[in-house]
Amino acid sequence: MFNLEPDLRTYVCCTNSTCCELYLTDTDGAFPTVCTVCNSRLGKTTSLNGKSFRSPYSTFQYQPISSWLGRLLSRPGIEDAIEETLQNAKKTDVARDIWHTGFFQLFTWPDGSTFWGQPSSNIRLLFSMGIDWYNAHHSGVARKTWSVGPIYLVCQSLPPDLRFLPANICLLGIIPGPRKPKGIAINNFLSIIVDDLLELWNPGVYLTRTYRNPNGRHVSGVLGPLVCDLDAIRGITGFSSHSSTNFCSYCWLPKQDRSNILSHLWPKRNLKDHWVKVSIIVSSFWGSDI
Repeated sequence: MFNLEPDLRTYVCCTNSTCCELYLTDTDGAFPTVCTVCNSRLGKTTSLNGKSFRSPYSTFQYQPISSWLGRLLSRPGIEDAIEETLQNAKKTDVARDIWHTGFFQLFTWPDGSTFWGQPSSNIRLLFSMGIDWYNAHHSGVARKTWSVGPIYLVCQSLPPDLRFLPANICLLGIIPGPRKPKGIAINNFLSIIVDDLLELWNPGVYLTRTYRNPNGRHVSGVLGPLVCDLDAIRGITGFSSHSSTNFCSYCWLPKQDRSNILSHLWPKRNLKDHWVKVSIIVSSFWGSDI
């Protein structure tokens, strides 16, 4: 009645862990019979009272970032707390928070301005993103392993005592099980988030109203740090695992030479090398170049 439920998009998810292709459901809930990438069946048909119904084996529910922001900024005190965080970040020479580092002090937006150079009618936000997996059935239920992975955003623009409260964390979605996505299959989930973040970065989104601005307000945002364990962050950023031959995200030192303590001899990675590596992986997976 009061429109308290979050705005969610429902995707049917391929259960093949090396694929995980997503299909946005129609308004009537319709979806393809088989995956167009790997030909796995996506659902089953059941009959009830002479009528047939199709239900998916697995779904991914996604909460758009702009929708969540509309709810967050409609709450009293949130906009004041965000502005207070920015002002406090300018008043200290001691790094007690992410805002006190040189990187975000000098960070510039597409128009060349900083976090502190925005018009009063705009609000600019910094986020961190976390992804992790856990056993949905715990370890005590017949030793079942069913890994699910929540994806969430933390608004670093809020004060430290508010940003990690459950009410202030954006749960974007939960990657369904029973197994983790393998290889680049996780990109199917990340690409949806990337599209939202690109829009939030430039040109931003316009909210028709916020608590302090009943006539609407322009909101921009940027993703800062990824907060994950070693296993998750390697998959998200496109690097191989810590047990692979090239175990390091910063250099090309082979695993057998890891006892080498002469850091000036470590062959450093660069952005071009990383993209070439990703291109090779994608090409081998999809059978075509990018």
